[in-house]
Amino acid sequence: MTQLEDFLQHGVSVVVEGQFGSGKTESLRAASLSLESDSHIVRLRGTPRGSGTAYLALGELIRVPAGSTLHPATVFAQLSARLRDLATDRPVILLIDNFDFLDPESRALCTMVLGMSSVTLLVSCNRVDDSPELRAAVNSRSIELLTLTPLSVDEGRDVITRVLGGPVSTSVANSLHAHSRGNARILAMLCAHARENGNIALVDGRWRTTPHYSEPFTSGSLRSGLAVLQSRLNSAERAALEILAAAGSVHIDVLAQHCDMGALERLQREGMVEARDGGNTYWLHSKGLAHILRQTLGIARSREVWSTIVEPGMAQRGVRPPGANIVWALQRGIEVNDSALLAAADDALRAYSPRIALDLASAVAAQTGLAQRVQAEAHWFLGQSEEGRKFLFAGAADVAGAPGAVVGEADVGRLLQSVFAAREASLEEVGGDTVAQLLVLRRTGDYRAVLDLFRSITLPAWPDARYLVTMVAAEAHAVCGDSARARMLTIECGLVYRSVRSAVVREIGETAHYRVLFLNGEWRGLTDILSQNVLRRPGRLLFGEQSTLLLPSLVSREPRDAVIGGERGVRIPTDTFGWFAARCADLFGEPDDHGQVAAGFKELAGHGKLAGLLGLQLFALGSMVLTQGQHNADATPDHGFNELDLKRLERCARSTTGPLARQLGLLADGVLSGEPITLVRAAQAAARQGNTALSGVAATLASRAAGRVRQPDVQRAAQELVPGPELHLDLQAETEVLTRRERQVVDLAVSRSKNSEIAALLGISPRTAERHLQNAYRKLGVSTREQLRQALLPLDDGAESGGA
Repeated sequence: MTQLEDFLQHGVSVVVEGQFGSGKTESLRAASLSLESDSHIVRLRGTPRGSGTAYLALGELIRVPAGSTLHPATVFAQLSARLRDLATDRPVILLIDNFDFLDPESRALCTMVLGMSSVTLLVSCNRVDDSPELRAAVNSRSIELLTLTPLSVDEGRDVITRVLGGPVSTSVANSLHAHSRGNARILAMLCAHARENGNIALVDGRWRTTPHYSEPFTSGSLRSGLAVLQSRLNSAERAALEILAAAGSVHIDVLAQHCDMGALERLQREGMVEARDGGNTYWLHSKGLAHILRQTLGIARSREVWSTIVEPGMAQRGVRPPGANIVWALQRGIEVNDSALLAAADDALRAYSPRIALDLASAVAAQTGLAQRVQAEAHWFLGQSEEGRKFLFAGAADVAGAPGAVVGEADVGRLLQSVFAAREASLEEVGGDTVAQLLVLRRTGDYRAVLDLFRSITLPAWPDARYLVTMVAAEAHAVCGDSARARMLTIECGLVYRSVRSAVVREIGETAHYRVLFLNGEWRGLTDILSQNVLRRPGRLLFGEQSTLLLPSLVSREPRDAVIGGERGVRIPTDTFGWFAARCADLFGEPDDHGQVAAGFKELAGHGKLAGLLGLQLFALGSMVLTQGQHNADATPDHGFNELDLKRLERCARSTTGPLARQLGLLADGVLSGEPITLVRAAQAAARQGNTALSGVAATLASRAAGRVRQPDVQRAAQELVPGPELHLDLQAETEVLTRRERQVVDLAVSRSKNSEIAALLGISPRTAERHLQNAYRKLGVSTREQLRQALLPLDDGAESGGA
């Protein structure tokens, strides 16, 4: 705000860009109010794009006869004359909110006033690049650009704390921030919405989530939902939207009985409704709109729609409403049958919302085996294993004989008993239960024994057990260094994943899959999966196994947060992988003392708990070498690296398979041999897998090694992978390949001369100057003037100071 007001006080035109709800309108309003006493503030009214109505944005400043369109020159003459009149006593500020919503003629006319000294333009837009007029004005420096950036997680937590008036739990902060995408205004709306609808509650002085269903809002769905509600809907259109909101999805046969099909077609054309399954099933396009419509339905109307349309229609088609609609019906006092309640509870578990699942399952009338299993799993995710065990074992005896028992439910129940038993028991206590034995060995970190047991058993035929056993074996193969076998087993698990009923089994399997990706060095895929889960299901990482929470910080090399645990508060996992991940995260969070960090990794690599676990040892050894490389700018085989460590890393990489082993093996081989091409291959392999830390170190070492042995082609290949402008590459030898004219053009380009200025000084055309510059780019292996300056200016400065 201070910068914006300073610009306006000095008569500088400004455009403020930012995403929907970022506070652009509030910034413009606050700035105009602070200057209103000293300036004429003229607010212009815009028209939606595509309306075909020109010049309405200019409001009362000009007069356009109804039904006529004046020539732009005539309009601008009227506009400039009016603005000059207003500016006789004090300067004028034209304030235009949502500039990109104006019609093209008005946008063009408004930017023409930039040439008037007594008029300042203050506008807002989503993106400057979407408005050619603004983009040209910014490029020509006739208008300044201010960008409102999204909030970081910590800034988002501060906003949430201010709106709610108290501290918030990690689950609330992460969920609201992820749904708002860092948008300040949407974040404030979501806070108020969550509080008013009971999705969060103040417990022990801290805001926490409650068992109420909270739909995943995004800024896009909220915007479209609010926009639809503000539009003019007739009664037939409103009725169609209410039915779709209450039911979730409705078959065309059911809609035809209760809706005006013409109204439905209009809604579809306007993008409010979409048809799937070949046009047979209709949905609301926006979840935000569905939630808003349901909340605005009265009790009587809600019961009418549910009893006369939703329930009969669902029974007719053999489908059920989504979980959010079930919860809404319960909140309206509508009776829902047990099968629908349990289906909604199962949906909530799959979305990792255990409190919601527990609330729904508790509302069923008959406590069948399925109901007890769902409640047991919900307690598992809440860290209440003893309570879950009571539900699970209480229903074990009568699951198979219960009326309406689900086929295969008894098998799922027995599998969960094994999972619960292995949580804290020893190998002797679980007896001959094979699944429990595998999980106990996994928990204690004896992955070799896991593989031995896996090879000695016959895989179960039914999906849940097959998925769990196979994924645990895949994790063991990855830890022991057989990445190819681990990858094949995860592919096999993918074939049965959709048939897995138990959310607990899915959670254990997904965590094992994350670990396989991590140990195989497939970090780009791992980062993508974690990012998608955080955005789609923010609770996913809060209720999962605790070591999974550490993976993003290890992959990105960023220090972890102070608190590791989620809802269960477990700070350090008990299994070997979790212990190793926690220790690595501690090391990455150390101060910039690379000697201490490298010593920590050296201790890990030789630790007795990792004996024989080549995947973890490889990561520890590689991290130690990378830490040395990142903190020693002049690292060579004789300075910066320990030769014994490099040889050990090379041997470990040869004994292990997978992308990470190949990358680290090439790095160690390249440093030991001093061959630049080997280091370039290491950098390229790491870049393909998203391993930026390894790629950066290898590329930097390769560029310096190539410079020492005069291999310009290898040096150029390495330069493309060197991260950041601070890693300067010595190109002095390569400039000798330039012609005299190319060197002259390069010297002038480095001094920030434009092509026209270069042409005038050298007596050539601007096109010829550009051709010489492009030839120099190609020969030097750069692509922009900034890269050219970064590569050459320090050398020139050094030469000048030396000559003095």
